[in-house]
Amino acid sequence: MAKNKPKNTEHDLKSELHKKPAKPVTKPVVNQKTQQKKKKKKKPNEEKRNQQRVEVQRFIGAVNRLKKQIRLPRYSIFQTIDIKIVTKMLKKDVRRVIVVQPVLKDCSLGYVKPMEYRYDNTWTVDMVKKDIATAILTSKYSLTLSEDAEMNLKHEVWDMVKRRKEVSINAEFIHLVMKEMYGYFWLANAVLCGHGEKGSQAEHRISNAAIDETGKITFTYYQTRFSYEDGTLKNSKASEQKRLADFINANADEIRKCIDARAKTDGELELTLTTGGETGSLHAVLTIDDKKYKKKMAKTVDGEAFEAWVEVVTEEHHKEKDMFIKKVQTKQRKLKIYGSLLHLTILRNIARREGCEWPENDRYEWIENIIEKEIKKVQAKQTSMMFGFDDVVQAVNDLIMCGLLRKTDKKTFTGRYGEEFAPRSKNMVLKPGADYMIFAQLPFKRRFDFSEFSDIDWLDWIKNRKTEWQDMGDEAVLLPTKSGNEELCSELSIFEHSPVVLSCPNEMRAFLTGRPQTWVDYALTMNEIAETDGEKRYWLFVRRLIS
Repeated sequence: MAKNKPKNTEHDLKSELHKKPAKPVTKPVVNQKTQQKKKKKKKPNEEKRNQQRVEVQRFIGAVNRLKKQIRLPRYSIFQTIDIKIVTKMLKKDVRRVIVVQPVLKDCSLGYVKPMEYRYDNTWTVDMVKKDIATAILTSKYSLTLSEDAEMNLKHEVWDMVKRRKEVSINAEFIHLVMKEMYGYFWLANAVLCGHGEKGSQAEHRISNAAIDETGKITFTYYQTRFSYEDGTLKNSKASEQKRLADFINANADEIRKCIDARAKTDGELELTLTTGGETGSLHAVLTIDDKKYKKKMAKTVDGEAFEAWVEVVTEEHHKEKDMFIKKVQTKQRKLKIYGSLLHLTILRNIARREGCEWPENDRYEWIENIIEKEIKKVQAKQTSMMFGFDDVVQAVNDLIMCGLLRKTDKKTFTGRYGEEFAPRSKNMVLKPGADYMIFAQLPFKRRFDFSEFSDIDWLDWIKNRKTEWQDMGDEAVLLPTKSGNEELCSELSIFEHSPVVLSCPNEMRAFLTGRPQTWVDYALTMNEIAETDGEKRYWLFVRRLIS
């Protein structure tokens, strides 16, 4: 064997130098495993799309075969049945819809409203067949009239109205007619008076048009149901309209007296002309203070008897109301909160907040506005000389106990996160009670003992005391004349009514002028035993008024 020749390193170096440089690889490095995964992912999607195409073709084929099987009878009002197939391949499903629309032989009438049916993956040929049969064999089809057909039907109705001149009433009574016949009498009045249809023949449209398997057309015009078949128009309410028109025309003068009876009551009188049975009737509903009184007159209407009924009912209602109010007022005057401006202001605030009624002529509105500002100050945790937070809470509880305020549960608050006058209660809103308005309008009656004076007593007295002593004359002896400690204690009770003291500083200075040193000592003592900053400030204010 020949020995291996030694390598020529010089030759190898020269050959490497003369080699052409290799072109750089510009293609991105592709992971074969990633490519395989992508191929695997594509294949299922393609298979799914192919399955969807097959499903679409199967559905279309089934519907087309059913279309060929449709056979219409000779007496049918349709010339053919148009079935439109709508399919669409979605990501996860196939949309399958058929639209069945029977085509009328007489196309001048308009067209039948198409019927749409949708199917999911569970569809069968029998389901589609049943839906098509249901659409074709329906007893009544919704009909969209053409313009010419609609106008022809309108003319038929107008001709009928003109032939029934006796079925018309005076325009002043039409608004009293029951809803079922209200529209026909408006139409009759317009057509017979030569106004066409409220001035314009094309303004009011026919609605709810339908056609049955025999070709009978039904429609609604001026709230009245009509039918048209073989050139004959029928009115479904013709007999009732005739009875009602006869009743109204026969009792026209007496009905006018009933209408005029509205002026003899401060309530709301609602009159309705209706028909039931063999004749027409007048129904009356008299509403006074949310209480309803009803009366019915059939066949004949007696206007004088009706006017007397309105007067008697109104008078009796007000008597009962006055007796009830006096009874409630007697109870409310016995309440410990009677004459309290704080309680009255809280009640007013809640009533207005809840959109409830409040007296327009509020005698104490000016001082209630002052107290309301102090209430807001207390609710904002600020110091007030009039009262503290606990005083407001106690006043609210008093109103609830008296029934002037009522609690209502409300778990979700709209525009309000809780009850501002009862922050310690959850899911609760305060509303005025049933008799709150009586309390708000309660006439003031003066007491004649200083020790029994309420806020309103002191307010009324201190505002009018100069003229009152002059005007009362001999009756002035009703005011007690006390001396010594009794007089001191009775008159000092005014300081317990801080809303009055703070709201009437000028009158208070005049009242306190010339008071002895004992009054100053009393104010200083109350200042020393005061527990809150508001109380201390209040008694300092009183001390300055006395000096």
